[in-house]
Amino acid sequence: MDRPCLGFEPHNCGLPGINPYAVRTTKTAKLQLCQPGAGPLFRSEQTRLGRRQFLGHARHGYSPRQSIFRASGGTTGQSGGDGLLDPACAVERVSLSPYRPLFETIWGAHAFDIRWPADVEQICSRGGPPSPGDPFPVHLSGPDRERATLTYDQIGLAIRAFESSPEVNAFTSKYDAVRAGTAKFTALERRGNVLFRGKARCNECHRDSGESPLFTDFTADNLGVPRNSAQPFYAEDQPDAAGYRVNPRGARYVDDGVGAFLASPTNPNGKWATLADSYRGKFQASSLRNVDKRPHPDFVKAYMHNGYFKSLKEVVHFYNTRDVLRRCAPNDPGEKVTCWPAPEQPANVNTTQMGHLGLTNAEEDAIVAFLGTLSDGYEAAAP
Repeated sequence: MDRPCLGFEPHNCGLPGINPYAVRTTKTAKLQLCQPGAGPLFRSEQTRLGRRQFLGHARHGYSPRQSIFRASGGTTGQSGGDGLLDPACAVERVSLSPYRPLFETIWGAHAFDIRWPADVEQICSRGGPPSPGDPFPVHLSGPDRERATLTYDQIGLAIRAFESSPEVNAFTSKYDAVRAGTAKFTALERRGNVLFRGKARCNECHRDSGESPLFTDFTADNLGVPRNSAQPFYAEDQPDAAGYRVNPRGARYVDDGVGAFLASPTNPNGKWATLADSYRGKFQASSLRNVDKRPHPDFVKAYMHNGYFKSLKEVVHFYNTRDVLRRCAPNDPGEKVTCWPAPEQPANVNTTQMGHLGLTNAEEDAIVAFLGTLSDGYEAAAP
């Protein structure tokens, strides 16, 4: 049986858009042709284009060249995660942007040769997913829909190229400098690297081999992360003015990750549906590149699919002690230190590579120190 393509998905806490604090693509996978138009597209239109994630393989099951909406009806009745009712809305908004000429220089003047209906702005300003009976509410002719779909894919390719550019993928961390022989780890960082590759078993999923390691093997796992009850999503169960409810299940909602996608109508391959139960609660192993990069030292980052952890120390401590410390209720005084709440989704939890690593507190700190060497922008201290 074919396995679902769970290719690279830049995800977690990087919205709106996808940013260099969360993203790492391969150093060599660059589309230079469309790169010149990607930077302004990426930075300038995050609000008008919404939060559409063009590269969400695990979430949508498509390759980067494919739109998450297909004119053939491969997926219907779903927004793209950004609130836009129709992928054509993104195309129309790019067509009105000041960098349209730059986009046309790369893809051709015909990219926006589309006859838009008079009510396109009104439609694209509405929130929520489209009606199941009208999955593409921007009503275009057949040729215009085909053109809009192709241009939408080209927008995604442009963003992909930008994410593969040196501006995002600089590979200028201290770790890279050590590999190049122009820097040395501190004793603590060196100890953390040894633990990362050995006792802590980190590199079994966060691969650190190859010319420019990405620190991920792109597989999916359920780590047993507890629910993050602070997410506003759980309270978004009441209808808005248009009658739309973001989360009809409210506090009962459980994020099943890849399994939810495989069990959903948006799964483009019916054969994959039989794998849904075995993927429930699983999320893709993120790259650790720039895992500690932040705009300023006191900036609090959130980790894992639901942002439950607020520091790398918490993450490493969880990997080390999840199955050793006592179970406790959320908000217990010892939570994240001497006890852990139950997993949000108890099915398919990885109990072989984590949960009882036997690390000391000092060894946890050493791993955290090593992870700090993976942030781009390293500059050696002046002699």
